Amino acid sequence: MTNKILLTILLSCSLLSLAACTTTGSGSMTGAASTNKLDVKHLSRSEQIRAYENQLITDPTAPYATLSNLQVVTDYRTASSYAPNPYGIYAVDGVEVRKLPYNPFTSVGWYQHAAQMAVADVKIPSGKHVIELGQITAWNRSDYTLPVIDFQPNTAYITAFEGSKDDRHLSVYTYEQDDRFSRLDRDSIILKDKVASIKVK
Repeated sequence: MTNKILLTILLSCSLLSLAACTTTGSGSMTGAASTNKLDVKHLSRSEQIRAYENQLITDPTAPYATLSNLQVVTDYRTASSYAPNPYGIYAVDGVEVRKLPYNPFTSVGWYQHAAQMAVADVKIPSGKHVIELGQITAWNRSDYTLPVIDFQPNTAYITAFEGSKDDRHLSVYTYEQDDRFSRLDRDSIILKDKVASIKVK
């Protein structure tokens, strides 16, 4: 009996690991491409997040803005039927944003892992860019394309879903963060100027 339980646990962990690897890969609907994951295996968690945020900047002296996402629920640490997968940046100007690899044996829980990417302050080079957003799921596809935004240097931008079920919009705001709250808590975000908006289903 003990061997059966141990075998079941090992099989479940293996399947979970495979699903997690597929979940964090970008690109096609058929699975994860290793080239679409950041090589951060020797970095601490904070260094991994920093690498994720900095990946679009080739010249560290060039001006940039940041883009983050306001999440639908306050806390992703508990997986439940009403805790949707967080939205993150799928691509900038058609170039897919590489994700952080997920290992259930060494990483934080899956929702925490995905939410940390979603709320990261990804550096966007100053100027006009087209941003695609998508849920961070096993398929990791582009769900919404925002209109062209002229990103101003030293400005923090955030995407947010607004409105009711029948009149829903995805908007982009400038914002400030209230450091009294965790960044995973939507109460930490103070929205300021709306710079773009699209109607969504």
